[in-house]
Amino acid sequence: MVAKLAGVAPTDILSEELIRASILQRLNEMGKRDIRAISETVRDYYFSPDQTLKKLGIQESLRSGYDYLRISSGRVGTGLGSALLHS
Repeated sequence: MVAKLAGVAPTDILSEELIRASILQRLNEMGKRDIRAISETVRDYYFSPDQTLKKLGIQESLRSGYDYLRISSGRVGTGLGSALLHS
């Protein structure tokens, strides 16, 4: 349902979910569990996903092979969060 609303392939949604889970896992490993640290990383990822992944030491290979989602890309309409809320 989310993929249909967002206008992207289901595999792209799952790939982006994997990346975001990896970001949260890495922040946890680094001991960054407070809302401020998480919010800053989410903001950084929104504006500069590749640089944020590099900074966190997350493999670029997670991105290879698909056109990843970014809310700012306009491909998600009103945002992935909105699509999730309305599914």
